[in-house]
Amino acid sequence: MKSTLFWRHLLAVLSLLLLVLAGGCEKRAAEVTEIKVSFEWNPKGMPLTANPEIRMEGVPATTHHFLVELIDLDLKNFNHGGGTYPYTGTPVIPAGKLKGYYLGPHPPVGVVHQYRFTVKAMDVNERVIGEGRQTRAFPETDQ
Repeated sequence: MKSTLFWRHLLAVLSLLLLVLAGGCEKRAAEVTEIKVSFEWNPKGMPLTANPEIRMEGVPATTHHFLVELIDLDLKNFNHGGGTYPYTGTPVIPAGKLKGYYLGPHPPVGVVHQYRFTVKAMDVNERVIGEGRQTRAFPETDQ
């Protein structure tokens, strides 16, 4: 158990380092299209270690793939990762289909955190050509 936890934390640190390094080298198109992003937390029975279905509107036609990141706005130094998904012409990333390191929300029991998904539409040259985000609380409370 301790060994698994060590490797999980090491992977999280390395993933965060790669995101930081990639962010410093990120190529962006002259004009980046705004994408509307929406999601709901995973339905009952689906583990939070699998990404939820992410829906988008306004995806640029020349999108090759999506780059997705999840951030806990209340604990920014914890890496929840994200992943990539190829664009097939359908502006939906199915639940559980991100490729890469993804660790869903898990704030302390009894505590609500705000989480933000950022989705970047990437072209074949690895330039950001579209970007959008949505923030939701977890766990969500019935009002």
